[in-house]
Amino acid sequence: MRDKNIIISREPGTVVDFALEIVMALAGEKEAENLRKNILYDKKKHTI
Repeated sequence: MRDKNIIISREPGTVVDFALEIVMALAGEKEAENLRKNILYDKKKHTI
C-alpha cells in the first residue's frame, strides 16, 4: 500500500508487491515492470 511517500506491506505474503512498489518509488514504473518480468512475477496469480 502506498500513500504519498509512505509504503507499507500487510503481511509476508505481499513481500514481492512491497519490493516492486519500493522500486517504482525509487527508480520508476518502467524499472519496476522490468524487474517484475525478470523475476517472472505474475501479479494476477498472486493477488490476495
